[in-house]
Amino acid sequence: MKMVYWNIRGIGNPESRITHKNLFDTHKLNIIFIAEPMIPFENVPHLFKRNMNIIKFCLNNCLPRIPNLWGLWGNDLDATVIFVSDQCIALEITFQGKKVFVAATPFKFFKSWTTHADCKRLVKETWSKYVFGGGIVELYG
Repeated sequence: MKMVYWNIRGIGNPESRITHKNLFDTHKLNIIFIAEPMIPFENVPHLFKRNMNIIKFCLNNCLPRIPNLWGLWGNDLDATVIFVSDQCIALEITFQGKKVFVAATPFKFFKSWTTHADCKRLVKETWSKYVFGGGIVELYG
C-alpha cells in the first residue's frame, strides 16, 4: 500500500492540483492525506477528483472553520473511518488480507522549541537517520 501525507498549503490553484495529480499518478498512491488545502472540499472540481480515482474521502471536523485535513482514496482500497476529530483522521484499512490502522494528524512546530539547548543537535541527528517503516517505527525504531 502506498500513501503520503502532504501539507499542500492550498490546493485551490491549478499548479497545486497539477502537482498533486502528478504525485498521485507517478507513485500510484492508494491513499493521500492532505493538510491545509485552504479551500472547501466542494470547490475541488469533480473532474479532478474523478481523473485521480478519488471516489471516497474523509474530512476532519474543525467547525466553524473549513476542514484542514482530508483523506482521499479510490475503490481499490477497503477503508473504514474509525475516528475523526478536529486534528485527526483514523482509518482501518484491509490490504492484502490484513487489517492496517492509519492515522493522520497535522504536525505543529512551536518556535519556543528552538530555545532548547539541544534543539539543533536533536533535529540534525533525527533527520540524518534512515527510517524504514511508519507510525510507531518512526518514533521508536
